[in-house]
Amino acid sequence: MNLLLSAGLQSHRRGRFLRMLLNAKPADAQAGLGEALLMMTGEEFQDPSSDQADWLRWAREPGHALLLLPPFNVGPIVSGLDWTAAFAQVTPATAANAPLAAMLAAEVSFQLSGIDGDSDSSQGHVWTSGQLNTRFWKAHSDSGLVAATTLPIWSITLLDSGLLVQEWLAALFSHVGKAAETVVTADAEAVATPTPRDFAVMVCCYAYGVGTPDALVAALQRQPVQLMDVRGFDLPDIYGRLHAMGLVEERGLTTKGLELLRQSAFWGYAARMKEGV
Repeated sequence: MNLLLSAGLQSHRRGRFLRMLLNAKPADAQAGLGEALLMMTGEEFQDPSSDQADWLRWAREPGHALLLLPPFNVGPIVSGLDWTAAFAQVTPATAANAPLAAMLAAEVSFQLSGIDGDSDSSQGHVWTSGQLNTRFWKAHSDSGLVAATTLPIWSITLLDSGLLVQEWLAALFSHVGKAAETVVTADAEAVATPTPRDFAVMVCCYAYGVGTPDALVAALQRQPVQLMDVRGFDLPDIYGRLHAMGLVEERGLTTKGLELLRQSAFWGYAARMKEGV
């Protein structure tokens, strides 16, 4: 994973600190080369003169991640997403599994709002209040991602914590989609891949341990609050397709199905549903 800095960030003291702390490189000659995580301030990205559409196209490519760091301009952050930035009103509290967030909590000046995308609570993306400090979005399971964080990882507080920051960035980058290899059958026809509705059913199969349409409907009816709405889904057709691809069996997801779900953009939601069962 290459760690890259935008032109605006690398010319600022924040960028100079990140270059020293993380051995991050200027993006000018490298942004299009291989797997990379590019860091940029929200202000630079939100600037009307910024090539925001070009950066978003770059971030959609497999192996690419665009991470927006504070400071932000108050208001909408990314065109097409409901993310907004505002000034923080209180010092946030952190969970025990969030060492990086804990170190920076007193220096956080912004708060994020919006529901588009996902977050990773295991990496401290969520304050104990439930407010997110980091959110990421992917166009689909194999795409790159765009992320925004209120954590000032350019803070001098982290002078002796380069490894901690590296680990946090690597965990975020682990959600980036990889370029899919083309899998063909003996007669050279491409193997089918799940649709978004297929993945929605796979989420339920994982959360409730079900592998048939009737079992899924029964499981949903038992929930006090139905988190997944499958009305309008042709469940027999979807289950038939998932069985044919070897992703589902009567007891739920197969090993292959579980691995595919883990690599998809739906995994974070599936894990939260499982925790609530």
